[in-house]
Amino acid sequence: MRHVLAAVLGFTFAGPVGAQGLAPLPIDWNGFYGGVIGGGAIARIGRDDLFVSPVAPPGQRLGFAPPVNPAIAAGSTVANGPALGGVFGFQRQYSAVVFGLEADLMWLGVKGRASATRNYNAASTTTCGYLPIVGPAPCPTGATNLAVSERQDLAVSQSFLSTARARLGTTFGSTMLYVTGGLALSAVSARLDSTTTIGAQSTTRVTTNLTPRVGYAVGLGAEHMLTGNIALRAEWLSYSLGAVNLTNPAVTLRSTVGGHLLRTGLLLRM
Repeated sequence: MRHVLAAVLGFTFAGPVGAQGLAPLPIDWNGFYGGVIGGGAIARIGRDDLFVSPVAPPGQRLGFAPPVNPAIAAGSTVANGPALGGVFGFQRQYSAVVFGLEADLMWLGVKGRASATRNYNAASTTTCGYLPIVGPAPCPTGATNLAVSERQDLAVSQSFLSTARARLGTTFGSTMLYVTGGLALSAVSARLDSTTTIGAQSTTRVTTNLTPRVGYAVGLGAEHMLTGNIALRAEWLSYSLGAVNLTNPAVTLRSTVGGHLLRTGLLLRM
């Protein structure tokens, strides 16, 4: 009887983890949680082939027949920026397996640019650059065979990224490894500056597009319980938001946006 009383008193005052002579209770991963997350974003901004056609300024016309579908090759650029936000979720534990649902909202400071230029000479002896729309327009002396170039400058930015994902993990004591996947939502702002230069004259056309984009996000991570209700997280997340289309009289552009997030977080279990 004395031994039983001593064991009960030892468990009461030392707690479930520190009771002498008793095994620690398993870590409980069940329930709701929330916290702050932050890190860095690495975005890839892709640009498909551009098909350009020189356009004259208002009140003028081209003094030559432009080439058919002159192409500027595809390309991409990488943009980096900070990421900061919050996360909220719920999960259930079944033995060593943990399943949960999670949503987050992050501010992103991601901005990127991509540029392309194509130079060519108009193969015509009547190339005169820009001419009046009406009336006779003989080519000035020395104005034939002018150099023609097209330059495209694309700027894309992301102000936020939100995801809603499922998580599936396995526990190793106070540490959990998991994979995750689900939907991604962001607002992508794009601007395309198209500049036609014929001889010494240039004309620039600006096209903008601000639209919400829905895509997907997948990743993996690890969490470690620091105390009974506080956990530290490290996570990698890859996302894709599809394509943004920009069209003006000279260019039809399809730009793809996606990237990666490397982030850590501090979580409080409720």
